[in-house]
Amino acid sequence: MTLTIYEQVKEAMHEKTNDIIIPSEVKAYLTQKFGTNSDSIILSDYCYNHYNNGISFDNHLFEYIDRNSYKVKLPSVGVFLIPH
Repeated sequence: MTLTIYEQVKEAMHEKTNDIIIPSEVKAYLTQKFGTNSDSIILSDYCYNHYNNGISFDNHLFEYIDRNSYKVKLPSVGVFLIPH
């Protein structure tokens, strides 16, 4: 089963929540691990606060800091208990 780039990035960042990362490191990792073309990895496509024209994703993973810095903000999955 082939993972989408979003799934690859999410997997690569799963233990980096709140870390500051740079795109070249993420691209190198995904290229090495999954064989992904680095030109296809556009981290700004997955930002809460920055977007590319024509892209409307709901798969947000990062907070844009500047062109070479992103803060990992993976969506949290919570468990909700309903009192009886």
